[in-house]
Amino acid sequence: MKLKTHSLIAGCALLALAVSPAWAADRDLQPFVQTHCAECHDAETKKGDLDLTALKLDVANPTNFSKWVLVHDRVAAGEMPPKKKARPAPAELEAFTQSVASALTAVEQEQSTREGRATQRRLNRYEYENALRDLLHAPWLQIKDWLPEDGEAHRFNKSGEALDVSHVQMARYLGAADYALRQVMATSAERPETRTNRYYARDQRSFTGPMKFSVFNTAPERATFPVLGFKGQPEVRAGNAPITVGMTNAELRELEGVGVVASAYEPIEPKFNQFRAPVAGHYKLRFNAYSVWVGPGDSNKWFIPNLDNISRGRRDV
Repeated sequence: MKLKTHSLIAGCALLALAVSPAWAADRDLQPFVQTHCAECHDAETKKGDLDLTALKLDVANPTNFSKWVLVHDRVAAGEMPPKKKARPAPAELEAFTQSVASALTAVEQEQSTREGRATQRRLNRYEYENALRDLLHAPWLQIKDWLPEDGEAHRFNKSGEALDVSHVQMARYLGAADYALRQVMATSAERPETRTNRYYARDQRSFTGPMKFSVFNTAPERATFPVLGFKGQPEVRAGNAPITVGMTNAELRELEGVGVVASAYEPIEPKFNQFRAPVAGHYKLRFNAYSVWVGPGDSNKWFIPNLDNISRGRRDV
C-alpha cells in the first residue's frame, strides 16, 4: 500500500511538470481573445487569414511563434483591436501582451541556451562561387546559376535559418564543383586554338529588334538607326531594304552599323549577346565604334554630320 502511495505522488509530480507555462498562458489569453478578437478573427470571418480562436499558443513551433509575435506587436502598438472597436482596459491589455511576451521570451531564451545565438549555415550560392574562384584561381568562373535560389530570412540570403541543405542542394553543389574543375583543368591541360570571330551589330537582336530598329518606334531617344559608314539608311529602317547584305558583300558589310542614342537620361540598352565562349577563360575583345554629335532636325539627316564632329575609336579589352 505504501508503494502505491509513492507511485501516485510521482504520477502527480509528472503531471505538474507537463503543464507548461505556454499552456497556462494560452488558457489565460482565451478570455481576451473571445472578448476583443473573435469577432473578426474566428473560423467564419477569419480576417487577414487569421483565426485566433483556433490558434493555440504553441511557440515551440516556428510558424506559430511568428504568428504570435505579429499578434503581440499589433496589439502592443494599438493597431488591434482597430480604433473603431472598443478598446480594452489598460490593465487587461498589459496582462495580455505580458503573457504573450513572457511565453515568447522563455522559448527564445531556452533555444539560445541550448543552441546558441549563432546558427551554423552553409555558403549561399554567391559565396560558393567566390570560394571556388579563390581556390581554383579562376576569377572568371560562373557557377552560381547551377544552384537553386537561396532562401531568405528577414530579407537576407545569408541567414542560417533559411539556408537549409537538401539532397537536391548537395547534388547541385557537387555538380557545380565538378563543372568548375573541368573548366579549370581543360584550359590548363591543353591550350585551345586561337581563333578570331567577328560579330556584327546588325546580327544582334538587341540592336535590330522591331521595337527599336523600326519606323514604328516614334521615340528617337529609345530607337536604334541603321547607318552605312557615316550616312543613314532610311530605306532599311522603313523595311524597304534588307537589314544587312550579309556574306554577299563583305566590304559593304564592314560599313554597316547601328546608331544608338546616348544621352544623360536614357541608358544604352542594346548589347552584343550572340557571343558564347566555347571554353571558360580569358578572351580579348575588340570593339569598333564611332560617336556622332547631332542636333534636332530631319531624322533622315541625323547621321550625315560634319566629319569634323566625328571621333572614331577602337578599344581592346
